Amino acid sequence: MENDTAAGHETTDVHPSGVWLAGLGLIVCTVLIMLIVSWFFNFLRPTSEQPGEVESSVAASVAKFPGPRLQVSPQIDLQTLRAKEDAELQSYGWTDKKAGTVRIPIERAMDLLIQRGVPVRGEPGAPQPGLTLLQIQQERAKTFQPNPPK
Repeated sequence: MENDTAAGHETTDVHPSGVWLAGLGLIVCTVLIMLIVSWFFNFLRPTSEQPGEVESSVAASVAKFPGPRLQVSPQIDLQTLRAKEDAELQSYGWTDKKAGTVRIPIERAMDLLIQRGVPVRGEPGAPQPGLTLLQIQQERAKTFQPNPPK
């Protein structure tokens, strides 16, 4: 028979005492962490007598922050936004009065494109680039209030 070390496998098993010591160490660490966390929560607990009452310093610091701005009626807000956008798409108005840029209804714009053709950049009379779509949306957002104060 050949030597066990020449076979290329482990000749000893895991010692059970090492496994038990590792398990015991995990249990001790878990209990210790639970005690520390419990002490920390008790340390941070408010000292007021009433369960719903909060200390004045905590209440004062919370009062500094405004509450969340909730959207009360999203369906109505969406309908209002779409109605406003539809009104802009179907009416005449100024986009930029200083630059002399106006908006026209979609149907009229399509009729003009059919009559005149699509302008090519560089040709005389071709419009100069205006506001980007993002800039237009940001301008609209400045004027739109979903739920005006009552």
